[in-house]
Amino acid sequence: MLDNSWLDSMKILLEIAALIFLPIIVWLLKTVVNHNRQLTVLEEKVNAEINRRLDVMERKLDSFDNKIEQKIDKLESNLNSKIDIMTSIVTTLANSIRKEK
Repeated sequence: MLDNSWLDSMKILLEIAALIFLPIIVWLLKTVVNHNRQLTVLEEKVNAEINRRLDVMERKLDSFDNKIEQKIDKLESNLNSKIDIMTSIVTTLANSIRKEK
């Protein structure tokens, strides 16, 4: 009989503990779920912003690439023009020297 009353009192204590801790555990789980949703939304916003900035940087780099290629093309054209001028000068000079001899 002593064992039975001990078990009954233990059962009552466990029920009281369940009544106290169960709402706390439910509240904690609900809070964790809400925070998880907020973190997911925040992560999506951060990823979208990172992708937007990467796109802007990529467009800027493409623009710089195009500008550099245009500058190289201009330099190459100028160099070829100067080589042509120098070749014609040297050819003219060589022809005039041959004529003098």
